Amino acid sequence: MDIDNLDDMDLHQLMIEKLSGIITAEDDHLLEQLILKDEEVRKQWEDLKRSFPARDNLEYDLVESWEKISGNARLSRRRQWLLRISAAALLAGVIACAFFI
Repeated sequence: MDIDNLDDMDLHQLMIEKLSGIITAEDDHLLEQLILKDEEVRKQWEDLKRSFPARDNLEYDLVESWEKISGNARLSRRRQWLLRISAAALLAGVIACAFFI
């Protein structure tokens, strides 16, 4: 990207990419230059940084979410196990009734 051809939407996109950690080296250099040279860009950058959640918090939330999901998977396995035991007991009951009849 060229500094002269950068509109507000592109600038905002670059800032989001930088905060997300997915910005290219070339775009990162361009954004750093803009932040240093332009006071308005610097203000937008600081405002966006304050409103954007920290990457550490995002990673923590992902770990917490994974623990919840895997906990539900274990619960589901328990339910499957209980369902199989119940089905086997019902089948045994039906066979026992048929045998006595």
